[in-house]
Amino acid sequence: MPLMNSLRSGTAANLAIAAALFVPCVGRAELAAHYALDEAFDTSGPAAETLGANDGTLINPPDVVRGRPAPHANLGTAYDFGLSGGIDLGTAAAVRPTDRFTMTWWMRPDTLNAFDRLYESLSGTADNGSGIRIDLASSGNQARVLLRDGNGGSNTQLTHSLVLRNDGTWYFFALRYDSGVGNGTAMKLTVLENQAAATDADIAGATQSPGALGTGPINIHNQGAYIATDDPAGASPNDFGGGMDDIAIFTDGDGGGVLTDAQLAQVFNEGAIALADFRPPRSKALPRARQVVKRHRVTLS
Repeated sequence: MPLMNSLRSGTAANLAIAAALFVPCVGRAELAAHYALDEAFDTSGPAAETLGANDGTLINPPDVVRGRPAPHANLGTAYDFGLSGGIDLGTAAAVRPTDRFTMTWWMRPDTLNAFDRLYESLSGTADNGSGIRIDLASSGNQARVLLRDGNGGSNTQLTHSLVLRNDGTWYFFALRYDSGVGNGTAMKLTVLENQAAATDADIAGATQSPGALGTGPINIHNQGAYIATDDPAGASPNDFGGGMDDIAIFTDGDGGGVLTDAQLAQVFNEGAIALADFRPPRSKALPRARQVVKRHRVTLS
């Protein structure tokens, strides 16, 4: 029986069932922000955030093409970003994680330029700055993560060994970070070329970590977070050109926010929303088929 019908019935049994659906799961990661990027017929409106709490603002809307083919049919549609297009996610904590988090998305590079940004929340140009930078590295064809916490003397960074191609291939990306681990495995960077389905072994085989940990929790600052660019005007020479889809950030609900390999395989196969344990608000921007969300307990690694 649908939840609303249960609530309207007023019976004690049905109310108990409805309440049970919303009992928090101990030790789960929370889907803090999710951008399905399924607004196929809207040319300038916001990038809808599935939870309804933090819609993104398009940067240079004419350079953002919606309704493009997604890496998997069950993901709806994707965005294509030109070299001056992007999304301003704002300054909410949900889109600027600091520790014990997982970030996932799909990407398809069309241009392969050094340091082109996929995600940027980094403020400052040296180790006294703070934030997260995810780009295409100095090579222009590899995924790199740079973390700074403002300590002034060190950072944590890694360039993944997988060489990216700009031949229409989609890649699954995941960043996991928990500074409490205390060594280089605090950061886990996964880049996996698209395939029909992924297993936890596939995720493990595509995951790499730096040799050392140079950061703790990342400090919050006044600068926002951006997708496919590193500034709110999209004026940088380091903007990403290509497709992106199914952007998600998981944080620590009542436990750690680092997903397991098996959970990342589920995100690969079903989309990040498969790990949500709630029903998001209905949005005209999202296809009806995407409104019903499966309930899954997320077990911590």
